[in-house]
Amino acid sequence: MTEVQPGTLRAPWWIVLAVMLTAILEVLDMTIVNVALPHMLGTFGATTDQITWVLTSYLVSSAVVMPLTGFLSARLGRRRLLMLAISGFVAASALCGMAWSLHSMVFFRLLQGVCGATLVPLSQSILFDAFPREKRGQAMAIWGLGIMVAPILGPTIGGYLTEGLGWRFVFYINIPVGAIALMLVSGKFAGSSIKRISTDWTGMILMSVAIGSLQFVLDQGEMRDWFSSYFVQFLAALSVTSFAAFFIRGWRRPNNIIDLSLFKHRNFLLACLTILSFGLGMFGSIALLPLLTQTLIGYPADQAGELFIPRGIASGISMLLVGSVLMRFIDPRRLITTGLLI
Repeated sequence: MTEVQPGTLRAPWWIVLAVMLTAILEVLDMTIVNVALPHMLGTFGATTDQITWVLTSYLVSSAVVMPLTGFLSARLGRRRLLMLAISGFVAASALCGMAWSLHSMVFFRLLQGVCGATLVPLSQSILFDAFPREKRGQAMAIWGLGIMVAPILGPTIGGYLTEGLGWRFVFYINIPVGAIALMLVSGKFAGSSIKRISTDWTGMILMSVAIGSLQFVLDQGEMRDWFSSYFVQFLAALSVTSFAAFFIRGWRRPNNIIDLSLFKHRNFLLACLTILSFGLGMFGSIALLPLLTQTLIGYPADQAGELFIPRGIASGISMLLVGSVLMRFIDPRRLITTGLLI
């Protein structure tokens, strides 16, 4: 089947389900693994600081590849890229479940992050083009429901799977979900034409080095007594230098990997800062609480995951309420401010 042009489809609600499933695949794996980490410690004979690379490798590879979504979408076509990403993600998930050592697990998680990085931005752009303006709020509310609730309920699902079937099933669960998503996106949806565009690969390398170095500093700093370690000092300096070179080089470069001119728009800049602050709080607590409750308080994996059920229910109700009702009567800026304060 071929792609159809944006705007030729009207209210195809099966697309919402298709792209929501693909996005859930990526965001769910940010948190579903957390409750399984203590069990992986015994399987791989790893230390606590070593096992965190199972999370770190996925996040770093996702952060590095995600800015390439626009370039890859233009070169391959949106539908083809989406199907390749889902297929690769499912295959990498199966390999993670079969990992025989910590090194193999980290490598397969890197592959999983690379394949999954494009799923969220692709699904969002497809949804935006497939619906007319008056229905986009409803579609995005349903899509956002999956995006927000999935990482919150990830530890709950991971806890049940780990306690009942074993930690390897937190990866195997992606296989049937990915298969359903692949069948749904194999139909027609609003796509994009293939274009021959260039990009700044030097900027890509600078951004990758900056993000990778920063992640290593944040991940290993505590174990190495932060800046008392020359290695941490070196990586921190490398990260700052690479970020500075990336922004200076790419500010006026039209083919930069990220269009930095977007940050000249106040609303876009404030939105990025807002989601950054929100993400630090939400994902930070989701990553830490399962480890806290299992290693220090002594909860089993399923009970540690159950702690997130009320949060997931409340988030789901709020997403539907805000997207379907409140946005019609209240300025979104007031809603955002109130939500952040609460």
